[in-house]
Amino acid sequence: DWKLKGSAVQVASSLAPGASEEAVVSLGGPASMSGPASITCVLKYAKGSGLVPEDASATFEIALPSTSMLMPNAMDAAGFASICGNAMMAGASARIKVKSASDPVSAIAGFAHARVVEKEAKKAASLYAQFPSGDHVALLVKVKDKSVSVDIKASVAAHARAIASDLQSMAL
Repeated sequence: DWKLKGSAVQVASSLAPGASEEAVVSLGGPASMSGPASITCVLKYAKGSGLVPEDASATFEIALPSTSMLMPNAMDAAGFASICGNAMMAGASARIKVKSASDPVSAIAGFAHARVVEKEAKKAASLYAQFPSGDHVALLVKVKDKSVSVDIKASVAAHARAIASDLQSMAL
């Protein structure tokens, strides 16, 4: 059985036929993607199940980065330039230390679920993605000796800040 509860979808199921134990998985996130989404799993045990002496539950929550919601949609260089030049786009930036990544541009594209629009021999790239809402995200990646700087342009300022935070947590 599943039900919509607020901004979350809950799925409940017995762990075994005829058992009173129940597993509930709740998938939810903020009303707007200004921060990370989360997956919550609640296991409920009833007193009479023989597994526990009293009613009990265990909750596990996994936070997902905002970038997990991005989609690598196609964009040509002219469209990308138009988005980056739009004065309505909000900006943010991130700096990431490079320790061992042989191709940090590809690693960032994978982490951000972004499509490479243009790439210059592992030194610079323009990446594009969209949120399910249609909000645009443009990333300008510049690789230096032991660091990468990423300039972020997004339709929503909170998206740009959240993506910058996600990128700064990356290990390259």
